[in-house]
This record gives sequence, structure tokens and C-alpha cells, in this order.
Amino acid sequence: MQVKETYKEEFDKEYKNLNKLQKEAVDTIDGPVMVVAGPGTGKTQILALRIGHILKATQTKADSILCLTFTNSAVKAMRERLRRYIGPEASNVKVATFHSFGLEILEKFYTALDLEDVPKLMDDADAIILCDEILHGHDWQYLRPRSDASRYFRDLKSLVSLLKRERISPEDFKVEIETEINSIKNDEDNISSRGESKGKLKQDALKKIEGLERTLESVKFYSLYEDEKKIKNLFDYDDILESLNKIVDNSEEAASFIKVNYQYVLIDEHQDSSGVQNTFLEKVWGEETKPDIFVVGDDRQLIYGFGGASLEYFDNFKNMFGKAKLITLLENYRSTQNILDTSHELLQSALSEGKLNSNTKDNHPLRLVEAFYPRDEIIAAGLEIKEKIVKGADANQIAILVPKNRQVRSTIEILRDMGITVAGGESLDFFGKEETIAILRVLRIISNPVDGPALATSFFDKLSNIPPIKAHEFIRQNNMREFSLLTVQEERNSLFDDSNAVNAWLATLKGWMDISNEKLYTFVQKVGTEFLLNTAKNHEELVVRIEVLRTLLHLALMQTEKNPNITLSEFIVFLDRLQEYGESIPLAIFGPGEGVKVLTLHASKGLEFEYVWVAHMDERSFSGGRAGGFTLPESVHARTESRDEMVLKRQLYVALTRAKRFCTVSYSLKGYTGAAQELSSVVADIGHNFEKQTADQTEKIILSSDIKAYVENNRDEDKYTNLEDLTKIVAKDYEDRKVSVSLLNNFFECTWKWYFRNLLQLPEPKSDSLEFGNMVHGAIEQILKYKKEFVPEDKEVAKVISRWYKDRYPEISKEYQTEQSVSVSDERFPHLTMYGKIDLIEKIDNENVRVTDFKTGGVRKKNDIEKIDEEGRMSGYMRQLAMYSYLLDQSPKWKVDVSESRLEFVEAKTPAETFYNAVITHEHINMIAKDIADYDELVKTGQWVHRPCHYNSYGKNTECEYCKLAEIYK
Repeated sequence: MQVKETYKEEFDKEYKNLNKLQKEAVDTIDGPVMVVAGPGTGKTQILALRIGHILKATQTKADSILCLTFTNSAVKAMRERLRRYIGPEASNVKVATFHSFGLEILEKFYTALDLEDVPKLMDDADAIILCDEILHGHDWQYLRPRSDASRYFRDLKSLVSLLKRERISPEDFKVEIETEINSIKNDEDNISSRGESKGKLKQDALKKIEGLERTLESVKFYSLYEDEKKIKNLFDYDDILESLNKIVDNSEEAASFIKVNYQYVLIDEHQDSSGVQNTFLEKVWGEETKPDIFVVGDDRQLIYGFGGASLEYFDNFKNMFGKAKLITLLENYRSTQNILDTSHELLQSALSEGKLNSNTKDNHPLRLVEAFYPRDEIIAAGLEIKEKIVKGADANQIAILVPKNRQVRSTIEILRDMGITVAGGESLDFFGKEETIAILRVLRIISNPVDGPALATSFFDKLSNIPPIKAHEFIRQNNMREFSLLTVQEERNSLFDDSNAVNAWLATLKGWMDISNEKLYTFVQKVGTEFLLNTAKNHEELVVRIEVLRTLLHLALMQTEKNPNITLSEFIVFLDRLQEYGESIPLAIFGPGEGVKVLTLHASKGLEFEYVWVAHMDERSFSGGRAGGFTLPESVHARTESRDEMVLKRQLYVALTRAKRFCTVSYSLKGYTGAAQELSSVVADIGHNFEKQTADQTEKIILSSDIKAYVENNRDEDKYTNLEDLTKIVAKDYEDRKVSVSLLNNFFECTWKWYFRNLLQLPEPKSDSLEFGNMVHGAIEQILKYKKEFVPEDKEVAKVISRWYKDRYPEISKEYQTEQSVSVSDERFPHLTMYGKIDLIEKIDNENVRVTDFKTGGVRKKNDIEKIDEEGRMSGYMRQLAMYSYLLDQSPKWKVDVSESRLEFVEAKTPAETFYNAVITHEHINMIAKDIADYDELVKTGQWVHRPCHYNSYGKNTECEYCKLAEIYK
């Protein structure tokens, strides 16, 4: 078939502009061909021209060409390029992602899998519900820890996905784990030859075995997951490609259909192929002599290792169908030589020799910008972007790249606050928007009117329109621990006075509660319209709120279709599950179609910009991340990509090579909480290629720019008045609260946590771990009080207590006191009362005692307990022991020496892990006194509101909830 004349001119023009190696890639249409194409070497161009050349040089029809890639955006880009070269025939070429192509084959040949009906493809929400049913419906030793029931959810999803892509069944995986455990136990190198542990397994070996045993439990989950899907005829995303292999295995008709219908196959980004995709190619075309399969990719841009991709699969293509013709493209038509040289020093190709050469003579230095805080990085970037736009730069050709999704959201907000147009259509997280948090809280209150924590917290929600000082005063005057919408309704009818903001809010909630029996979709629409849309103050705010409500209504409709009688409470449970498991629900904000792009490093792949700023390249943001929860057998681990230095180098390589002319990398010396940070080692290794700008220089630029005016112009004087009034009120109120160790721990972690939890005493939502801890403490108290065994009703608690009574109770001193409340005054702080409740005090002799605090949950290491932070303060655990000694020393009633202080981890698996013993010294007591003095001074002077937060997310992608709640004051 001939390329039509109307498009021939465009095709010929582009074809003539090809360099020698590009032309060879386009012209070689027979047999297997493998092209290593670095960034900017015209990969999409040669794919499109090659398709046009096939149509021009052969009698092949357009619908006999199959072009497979890995993303929808790549499919779109290829179709647009093809239309330029072959016109309407472009729509007949089969351009698809691997998964969409697999889904088409599945729908056509599902009977080859012995299925009676086409299976239903699960979306992310369906997968969460199914996994949640399995996790909640069975007993688990590891997979559903009490303290964080969703901890292993993402790891389970990733593990199951990996095993399916590598075609490893639950049974085979179990065998591999058990084989590895036996191998570790029988390896002489793992046996200790000295000390007390002589003849026993070394600690490293024991730790590896424990990790494998946890992984072994995942086999049970994997089996149940597959069984449930089979019963319900459900398929997940990874089943599509596996089904593709099974179909061509079971059906000669299907294999023949693919082979006959697609005479030429082109595969883009082949470095991102996984084992299951390569297996498909072999099964269909493996017996062909030199099949016409063309793959193009770049090993330096393999950044989807977490998806099962491996360099091995790309490399293997060279000999998969006999010896493939290998072509390496080295002429770069995108970036300057400085960018290419720096990228080459960072990472060289493992599949080809040679260095990319720039086709442009333009050359600008790369810059490394240091800032004091992450926010300053983006402000500095914003200032530079504004300057470039003023000088005529196209905002669409400017991008800021960041490592994590949450950094995308914060960057967009900062740029918009600076008046910079950010391209619309970007995906924000539904659960991350304050409007979402607010309306979900409202729905939670309505669905459960006795939910005191939700009601109390709603008073500090901007959308409730309650001035924060009024909220503070109201809560201080009421016992919020017993407060609910029902008690207001029954006991405080006089409160419903619209002239008062608190009363108006309560009346609004009551009005919504009165219509809560309406159909879910109708109810959510009414509440959302009144709460979000009718109260929007400007167009931009309205746009965001419309999308929040639209997304919420979509979720409600989706659940209503599955269950027409779904209640509001059931819908809330569904949303809680999505949020608990960290499911990101995209929220499309349809703003302007043009503007600066803000993307993650991963999302930038395949794109190019005149100017790129790569932000947050500190070690923690870039290199850090939660480690996977499962230990893999070496046989499986060898097939995966770990988050090692090579993976990070590839990510940075992709980021740098997105830039055509200008490239800046930045990092900050301190995190959001004030903790010290350092430049990622991956960047530091090539740092000599950058012109450097210090944090002092960056701050000087910020302070001397119009950003200062921007900050002043965007101040809300009411906020500063609120903050000033708050510090005055709190300075009077704080003396009424006893100073406990939990108060101090909260205060020095986050002063806003102290404010909401200790000063205002907002009720906290119940948690499984807290409930469990209370039951264990109560059971131990019963045993110690009545000196006999006590068997709790809860099976889990009973298991812990039974073991404790058998092994531990007999060791306790004959003279002891339990649950002792101790209050003292200190002449250094006459206006304060120090207080603590000590779990166990054992008498050693007439002058000495041992204090013990019982702990549930995980065991803490000695180094963590004894760690001193940057301010010279003790950890919360050590502060607790020091506080007990301080109280007993100061108390006129006790006046005893605490010769030994102990933390007892009642769930420890071995006797060696059960106790942490310490001797509290005068230095520890002085540190406690300093903590109290600092607390007193900071609250008295009002400086507590300026203290940086030290929240630790322990690897989770979460922010401090109390700082977010406090934004109403700022």
C-alpha cells in the first residue's frame, strides 16, 4: 500500500533529515532488529517513519502493523506522529499499550482459559476491597499487625504482582522460601563458633529466617487472593498479560490469529519489558525464522524496575530469535553537550559503547542550588521561572521535577500562590485536599452522631466558618470527651442560635442529619453542594471544590451500582479503607491548558522541556523510601530491581536529559521539620559539573525579590491576631494541666500535638493498638492487685497474659505496688504540678526500688531508647523512666532511690528482648528538669507556636495531622 500523496511530502522531508544510523533503523524492516536509542536521539521519530516506510516499501496493510508501548501518553504521541506521515491510515495501525492489547485478546479468546464469561477487570478500589476481605477474614501472625493493620498492604500488592509477572505460582513460591530457610539453617557459615551463642545460628541468619517466615505467610494471602478472584471471575491488572500467555499456550487459533493479523511488530521502550511480556513474544513468534520484530529502548532509562522490568529482558532480545541486528543511536537532537556529558558521567550504557553527541551548539552551565528549607527551593525556582517568562520564555517549556507525588502537590500550591500559571489537568490526590478531609469528616459525623473526635475536630476546620479562638473557648468550656451531636441535641437546644458561629455550625450539622436517610448519591450531592460549592469565595476555589465533589459522587455512584441499598456508614467504611491502604485517587483540576509543568521524576519520562529544575534532591527525599516488608529468596530476588544506587542513577539520568538548554538541581539543608539534610550522594558524585549557589545566596535572592511583597500582600491579619490571642489564652490556661511525661513527649514532638491533645484534650479516634494496650495493662493490673491468674475475654490479649502470668509473674518481688499515681510540686516551678502513673514499683530493700513500665507492641532497640536528639533531649522512652525517678525522688510520700528502671516489652519473642534496664542518673533528672523548664518558658512567652515540628512518619508517606489542623491559626 502506498503512502498517500498528501502526506508524502511531510514523510519525505523527515526521512531525508535522518542521520545514517536512524536511516538504517528505518530501512531495516526485515528480521529482528534491536535499537539502543539514548534520550533525544529520535526514538519516536524512527518508529513512526519505520511504519510509514513499511507501508511505502511493501504491500502490507496498515492494520497488519502492531506497535506496542507501555503508557497511554506514548500511544497518543505515536498516533499524532503517524497522522503527520500517513494521514487517516494512522488510525488503522494497531498502536496500543501491552495491557490494552492483552485485554482485547482476552475478550476475544476467554474460552481458551476455560471461562464461561468474560472476566471482570478489577479497578484499584475493587482490589482493595478484595484484599481487605482476605486480611480481615483470616488469622495472621505478621500480615495484619495491630499497630498498623495496613502496613503490609502495598508490599503484598507489589509482591503478588511481581510473582505473577515472573509466572511463579503460590506453590512454587512456598517451595523456594522453604528451600532457602533450610539452606540458611544448614550453612556452616551461619553457625556461631564462639561466645555464648557457639553452635547456634548467628543473629544475621536468624533475622533472615524471620523475614522469610513472614514472606511465607504471604503465600497464604496469595493463594486466597487467587482463589477469591477465580470464584468471582475477577481479573487484576497483572492477570491480563499472564492470560495472554495462557491463551496462546492453550489455543493455536489465538496464536495464529495474532501471527497472521500482525506481520510487523514494533515495541517501544523495550527496556521496560518484564519476563511475562518477553515470554509472550517467544510463544507467538518463537518458531518463526527471523520474525519481523523491531524493539527500541535504552538501558539507562529503565526506571520501572518495580514493575518487573529488568535489563536482562532487554539484553536477551539480541539472541531471542537468532542474532538480531543491533543499531546504536548516538546523535542527540535535544540537549546541550554539558547536559549530555554530565549525564554520561552519571551513567553509561551497558549495551553499547559511545557517548551521546549534541546536535546543538548552544551550551549553558548546569546549576546546583542549595536552600535552607524545601519550600525555599520551590520559591527560588518560582522566582527564576517568573524572570524567564518575563524575558519571553514559554511557560509550557518549563518543568519542575520532584521525587514524590506529595511534593508535586506542595510545589503546585507554592507556584500558584506566587502567581505562576501551572498547567491544568495535573493529577492531585483526592484524599490530600483539605476540602476532601473536611467533607469526609462531615459525612462521618452524620453517619455516626456520637463520633466525638470527628465533631470536635470539625470546629477547627476552615470550612466550618468558626473563628479558631471561638472554637478554642467553646471546647475549653465543654467536656469534649463526652460531647456528641446527640448530646447537643438533647441537652443544649439553647445553643442553636444563628448569631453564634459555633451554634450555626451545630445547627447545620443537625439539619444534614435530619435528611441522612435519603439515597446515598442524593444526600452526598446535597451536603456537598451546601458545604463546598455554596461557600466558595472565588472561582479558583470553586473549581477545586467542584472536582472534589465530582470525585466523591463518582465513588458514591460506583458503590451504589454494586449495592443499591448502600448506607452512608457503609460508604464511609469503603472510603476509610481506600485511605487506610494509601490508595491515591486522582483529582483532575481543570485549570488552564497551558503553564509550567510539575511532575515526578517517573512521570517526566518521554517528555522534554527547554528548562528543567530538579528539586528536593536531598538524600532522604531522593534515595529514601520505605523498605519492602518481605524478604525474598535469592532465586526470586535475583529477578527483581532493588532500590539501589543504579536505580537512582537511572532516575536522575532521565530527569537531567529532559532538559534541552537549561538544567538546575536543588536541595535543602533542612527538612520540613527542621531536621538536617544532605545532598544525595548520587548527585554529589557529579557535583563538580555544576555551578553552585549556597543557601545564604538563595535566601538573599528570595528576600531581595518581590516574594517579600507577595508574602506581605497575602497576609491575613486575622490569622496573626488569632495566633497572638491564642498564645495569651494558652499562657493562662496551661497551668491547669498536670505535667506528665506523655505531655512532654507530645510537646517536644510537635507543640500543636500538645495543644490539641493535652491542652484542649480533643478526643482521639480509637485504635486497635491502643485498645489492645489498655486491655493488656488492665489484665496485668488485675493479676498484680488480686495476686491470681486473670483470663481476659479477648483471645489475643489472653494469649499474651497467659504467657506473662506463667513466665513473668513468679519473678516479681514479694513487696510491690501497682498503678501508683504520683503528683509532686517543685520549687523551681511552683505554678506547675508534675504527675505520673507508674505501672509497677518493686521494693528491693528499705531504701531502693525498681520501677517498671509495661509496653505492648514492637520491641525497641537499646540505641533507639538511649538516643539523644539534636536539641540534647532524651527519647520518649528514656524520658518516661527519668520522669518516674524524678517523681519518686521529689515526692514526700516516697523519698526512695530508684536503683533500677525498666521497660518491659510484654510481647517480646525472646527473654533477651523482654527487658530494657537502665540506671537513671542525676544527669537524666537534670534533663527532665530542663524539659519542664523549656516547656514552661516556651508556653509562658508564646514562643511554642514557632517551634519546628519533629513529627516522624516512620517511613509512611504522611504529614503531621496536628500541624495541618493548626493551619487555621496561621
